[in-house]
Amino acid sequence: MYAKLDDRKTCAFRDAREQETEIYESTQTNTYKSATANTLIKLKRRAPITDSTSPVIGTENTIRKRLEEAERSQSTTLTRSNLKKYIPTPAQLQEYGYVVDIPNTLGGSEPSAVGQMKDCSRCNQKYIVEDGDLLKDDCKFHDGKAITTKVDGRRSRIMSCCSTQMGSSGCCTGPHVFLEKDAESLNKRAGFIRTPLRSDSLDVVALDCEMSFTTSGMSLTRLTVVNSDAEVILDELIKPHSKIIDANTRFSGVTIKQIEESAVFDLVGIRSVLFEIGVGSDTIIVGHGLENDLNALRIVHSNILDTAILYPHPAGLPFRNSLRNLAADVLKKFIQDAAPSSGTVVATHSSLEDASTTLDFLFESCYYSPELLSSDKVALVKNLIVENDPSLDTLLETLPRFNHLNSITLSPTLATLIFEDPALDSTMALQKACPSLRQVTFAGDQVFKIVNQPSGIEFFKTKISDCNDVNLCSSCDCSPNRYQPKLMLRKRRTLRVAY
Repeated sequence: MYAKLDDRKTCAFRDAREQETEIYESTQTNTYKSATANTLIKLKRRAPITDSTSPVIGTENTIRKRLEEAERSQSTTLTRSNLKKYIPTPAQLQEYGYVVDIPNTLGGSEPSAVGQMKDCSRCNQKYIVEDGDLLKDDCKFHDGKAITTKVDGRRSRIMSCCSTQMGSSGCCTGPHVFLEKDAESLNKRAGFIRTPLRSDSLDVVALDCEMSFTTSGMSLTRLTVVNSDAEVILDELIKPHSKIIDANTRFSGVTIKQIEESAVFDLVGIRSVLFEIGVGSDTIIVGHGLENDLNALRIVHSNILDTAILYPHPAGLPFRNSLRNLAADVLKKFIQDAAPSSGTVVATHSSLEDASTTLDFLFESCYYSPELLSSDKVALVKNLIVENDPSLDTLLETLPRFNHLNSITLSPTLATLIFEDPALDSTMALQKACPSLRQVTFAGDQVFKIVNQPSGIEFFKTKISDCNDVNLCSSCDCSPNRYQPKLMLRKRRTLRVAY
């Protein structure tokens, strides 16, 4: 096994002695022989080692601990393995408007809509798409959204841009523009392609696109891609193949002059670059409302993590949470809040900021480790897994840093220490250290729910066998009698306290 190493004799003698010590200390007289035989079988199955830094050098326990440590350190890094469980099904993607199959129409057969009758996406009037040098500002529209507010004590829908009643005449003027969303029409403008299969594809990337109105509809004008560490790996302006009608500068920050002077790639070229930097069919692409970005790129991709799907709107489709509201509510982070100064146009959207923000939503479940504690992602963790048995005092000291922690999974040692305290002092200390905590889980799939109480939040410990009658909790030991809660059995080995 060590035959190809320069110091093979030294390594072999050292590891053989340490392996023998491990077996001796972990077995008894009647199990020593079988443990030794099992270890020898495992050693024979190891592949030949050619590098002294190989992770499979050492005893069985050494390798096992090394793999566990690598798994814990990966919990603070976004990888394909720890994110694939969140990937939506093809049916979910279709429900959210994703193109999952290349359309049957001929790709690129009608690259421009010049001369065609279209409905303006701003004022809803019908018009004929023109390609002249002078575009008429005959479209009156609102560039804001309809919001609900109170006017004279009554609910009213007004426009966010000018505070006038919904349905009033537009406050802005500009050329008519149109937007196509169905896959067949998009494919006629520019053909869809699938992301290629690559053996060296990146695990995770986040991307965001900026689009402009052209005579082909909405066309890609900027692409920003960041890796799992939020480092920019691609940020380019793209020159559309059709005439630009409106660069959408107010939202994208991209001007027609910038595109004409700085754009190097067209749509085909930027897709080639995207694939060359490592984006393949196995790469997980992260973003918000990614169906719009992938449609602009004319890419069919199935490994998607869309924060609009991960955090659905309470009212369901067609309503969706905006990235700005999600960032403020979940991350306590304020984005897209740029305001134009006098005489300048400032983009309210930044493709780099948007792409980086979507990554922050993915730090949900992490292992408690020194790597996590030293990371700036600690405040984003929602589900904390504690397996390495830190002392209770150490855990209580570090918990306040987890600002958005919802649940914690404890090792058996810590669980016994905390939940066997009859005075509930440890549980109250855990609650005080992290007020946002709502669920505690430990070995045996036992779950303790935490609910609001009249005087704060408290933990209630019990086993299902201790409380056969869910209506007699005021006389049992499952909670302080002064609250007299009612236990409701939700599922096996899970208890919820309600009032």
